[in-house]
Amino acid sequence: MTDPSFQERVKALQADVSAQRVARVYAEAMLNTSAEKGKEQNVVDAFDQLIQLHLNPDVAAFFLSGTIGRNQRRETIQSVFEGRLDPLMVDFLHVLNDHERLDLVRVIADQFHELLDERKGIGRVYVHTAVPMPSLQQEKLTALLTQGMVLRPVLEFKVDPKLLGGLIIKSGDWMFDASVSSRINTIRKYLTEESSHEIQSGRNRFSTSV
Repeated sequence: MTDPSFQERVKALQADVSAQRVARVYAEAMLNTSAEKGKEQNVVDAFDQLIQLHLNPDVAAFFLSGTIGRNQRRETIQSVFEGRLDPLMVDFLHVLNDHERLDLVRVIADQFHELLDERKGIGRVYVHTAVPMPSLQQEKLTALLTQGMVLRPVLEFKVDPKLLGGLIIKSGDWMFDASVSSRINTIRKYLTEESSHEIQSGRNRFSTSV
């Protein structure tokens, strides 16, 4: 299992807007190059392999570590990935290494898939629910999103018991949060703020009466 610290760093990068912007530039360049060579699917497969390898703690450490020298990383890329990944991907990893951007591999892979979907007229939509959504509701939700989206929506469903109930829908930068956990957090935040306000008001009344 991957060290939690590596998982947290990957999640932080995936949520970092500036990292996403940089990753999108690299992903678009890779998509254009692979399209010119007719290798889009090869690159998709290579990215998928990298993501699977990234789950290994040693591989994750290699991509995310800032202590490994550039020359050492270049030798490792050549020895480990040559013959295992498409040559176009190996060259791409060298480019990332030269620019100290290997830590963005996972984010670039996400952006690459998103850009490829857009060019195919597909909008990937992620639906998180506390329990599995019945197929009839899935169909109704798909029909509803089809009416409101320019791209053809392709829904991916994920069960997350932490939501308690309701659902979260994500597509690109857009998110609709109607989960029970979100409502509870909103109520908790409201009560905390009200409590703090009452305490402060009490202090102010006390200080003015003394």
